[in-house]
Amino acid sequence: MKSIFFGVVPCQAESVTDICRQGGISSITTSCVAPEWTARAFETRQRRLSDVDLSDIEYDMKTGAGLVIVNWGTLLEGKLMLLLAGSPEYQDALLNELEYRL
Repeated sequence: MKSIFFGVVPCQAESVTDICRQGGISSITTSCVAPEWTARAFETRQRRLSDVDLSDIEYDMKTGAGLVIVNWGTLLEGKLMLLLAGSPEYQDALLNELEYRL
């Protein structure tokens, strides 16, 4: 079994910029905020966070593209809220990959 660690920033924030700053990321425009993103809820057969495999498609701060788990609290009910960051073409590729993985 492969272990995956997802960093968590416990905070109260009103924007992605606030979350980044509270997480210790100071260069917001270049390393945290992707130029294009979409947040969506997904149905999944997974019921534990450790079973959700986002390896190789998780958010990369250098490229500003990838997936971010926004809300995993509903995973017990088979739902997962994700933010897809990157170009529209890259987001489409992420959606196709998520269909397979979730």
